[in-house]
Amino acid sequence: MKILAVGKIKESCILEGMHEYLKRMKGRIEIVEIKDSTKEKESIEITRKLEKLDRFLTVALDEHGKEMTSLEFSEFIKNNFNKNLCFIVGGPDGLDKSILEGVDHTLALSRMTFTHEMARLLLVEQLYRAFSIIDGKKYHRG
Repeated sequence: MKILAVGKIKESCILEGMHEYLKRMKGRIEIVEIKDSTKEKESIEITRKLEKLDRFLTVALDEHGKEMTSLEFSEFIKNNFNKNLCFIVGGPDGLDKSILEGVDHTLALSRMTFTHEMARLLLVEQLYRAFSIIDGKKYHRG
C-alpha cells in the first residue's frame, strides 16, 4: 500500500504522529512525497508516479469524495487490500481535476477542511484503525 503525498510535513507534532502510526503498522505503508509546486506540475509528477504503479487501485483524498465511517473504511481496505491500494493526498491547493477524474475512488476524510499535513496524519491514523479492526485489535472502540 502506498500514499503519494504532495509536499513535506513541516510541523513536528504531525510528523511525530505520522511516525508513530507508521511504526505501529510495521511497514504496511510506503509514503512517496512529491515536491509541492503548481497544481499542473504536481499533476504531471503524480501521473508519472502512478504510471509506474502497475495494477494499483487509486484513491484520491478530496473534499467532495465519499465519506465513510471507520468501520466502512476498514471494510473497504479489507475488500481491496489485494488490489494494491494507492492513496493520493494533494498539497495546500488540493489535487488537479485531471487527477481526480483519473482515479478509481475519491475519499473525503470529513466535510471540514484540513491542512494537507493534517489530512496525511488523519489518513494514516484511519489506516491504522482499519488494520486494527481487521486484525481484531482493541484500538477501535466505536
